[in-house]
Order: sequence, then structure tokens, then C-alpha cells
Amino acid sequence: MNEGMENLKQIEELEEKQSIINRLIDTYNKWGDKNNLQPLGSADEELIGRKNLTKEQREWLEEFVEIWNKAEDVESFLNRL
Repeated sequence: MNEGMENLKQIEELEEKQSIINRLIDTYNKWGDKNNLQPLGSADEELIGRKNLTKEQREWLEEFVEIWNKAEDVESFLNRL
């Protein structure tokens, strides 16, 4: 693969990663709006610091943290390619 094609592939991968992270951020903020929890810190900060979360909110945040961590793992893996 020539250098130009390799650079294009790297740009496409970066855009895809940013798209995933941006979608997660949008989802998180919409959820915060819907649950009247704005302004939000990071999801793990919310789990630790916000004492008035419902069971459902706490479960949603826990799942979100897992998904976020997986997205970061994918990003880290792709950066090593």
C-alpha cells in the first residue's frame, strides 16, 4: 500500500473512532437532560459523587462506563495498527 493510501486509511479510522466517541457523548448528555442531571461530570464521577441516583440511573451509568471503556480499548488498539 502506498503512503497516500495508508494516510487515507488512518484518517478514515480516526473519523470512525471520533464518531463512536461523539455518539457516546451525545447519548450521555441526552440521558443527563432526560434525567435532569445536568451538569454532568464523567459517568464514573457521577456514580461516586451523586448520592441521589435511582437504581435505574445507577445501572445505566454502570453500563455506560463499561461501553465507554470498550470504545477506548478499540481506539487504543486501532492506534497501534
